[in-house]
Amino acid sequence: MIIGWILIGFLLILNVVATAEIIRDRFSEKTQKIFQGLAVWFIPLLGSILVLYFLRETIKTRPAGYKDTWPGGYDDGVLRQGDATNNLADHAVDGGGADGDSGGSD
Repeated sequence: MIIGWILIGFLLILNVVATAEIIRDRFSEKTQKIFQGLAVWFIPLLGSILVLYFLRETIKTRPAGYKDTWPGGYDDGVLRQGDATNNLADHAVDGGGADGDSGGSD
């Protein structure tokens, strides 16, 4: 009986890891991710192993220090206001030249 619970626990952990990797994958389309997720949960051992096998290149090529926003989405690489590397929000747009002229006709 205990071996059965250990096997169920192992399969559950494997499915959760495979599902997390599907969500973190930035190169698959939404439809592909849905079918991969269905394969993981409806074909427990084989689905997880196959998905992790096919995603192995994506997992290995993540840069050092890679962080995503999972759960709740993924990092699409777009800089947004408030990002540490986005200093555009720190500069006000004055709409004109250096002399304060707005560029319009007087």
